[in-house]
Amino acid sequence: MILLKGVNKRVIEINNPDGEYFERAILFVKPEKFETPPEKLSQLAKSYVDNVDEKRPERKRIIIAVVSVLMISAVIATLALIIL
Repeated sequence: MILLKGVNKRVIEINNPDGEYFERAILFVKPEKFETPPEKLSQLAKSYVDNVDEKRPERKRIIIAVVSVLMISAVIATLALIIL
């Protein structure tokens, strides 16, 4: 559900109780973009929140991969020192 609120500020609140990471996002529209049609703002806000939610697992996979490579390198270096 997307709600447009505000008098002096334009606020878009996106409720997503089924989201994996977030249940609600509140976005403030820049004053110079107040004239943008509400449908377009809602679409952009939903797209923005969807992208944020999707990037979380990707970041976690990258961190796990980097840590794994570092651990394997440490094991190989230790073995090389023992053998030499």
